[in-house]
Amino acid sequence: MVVCLLVCMTGFHCACRNLPKHVERSDFFRYMVVLRMGGLYADVDTECRRPIDEIIKPRDTLLVGWENEFATPEIAAHRNYARTRQVLQWVFAAAPGHPALREICDHIAQNVYTQFSQNTNRDTLERTGPGVFTDYVLKHAAMHPPSKVTACSCCCTYTCLAQTARAF
Repeated sequence: MVVCLLVCMTGFHCACRNLPKHVERSDFFRYMVVLRMGGLYADVDTECRRPIDEIIKPRDTLLVGWENEFATPEIAAHRNYARTRQVLQWVFAAAPGHPALREICDHIAQNVYTQFSQNTNRDTLERTGPGVFTDYVLKHAAMHPPSKVTACSCCCTYTCLAQTARAF
């Protein structure tokens, strides 16, 4: 019941219902929850090794971490990564209504039936997984570099954690 209400409140009910794989619905659901409610999402198999209040700054509106970086797209693809430099989406935090999450959800809703490749696993990486997540997070981070952030309350700040551990 709560799941249905949340999905309906975000306006993505049809898209969520029509995604072909459970993992894609799970990816989409995590984005919708944080888009609507804000907060921290972490997969159940992650471990927080530092207090969260040491990591999240009061002005942060989006917190992500680097998952991996490869020398070439071919090496990344061979290792089943979507991007050469990839942001992880198994742990992230965002303010409610964050525009990057809104664009990610819009992209997913518009591409429910899109075939990105001949490989269904690759399609998942591009449709709902770390490929699309990386693209929109980095797009929004580039639009709000630290030098452009001012003291007004409407600005977005982005923190990207270094790749130092498997979570925080």
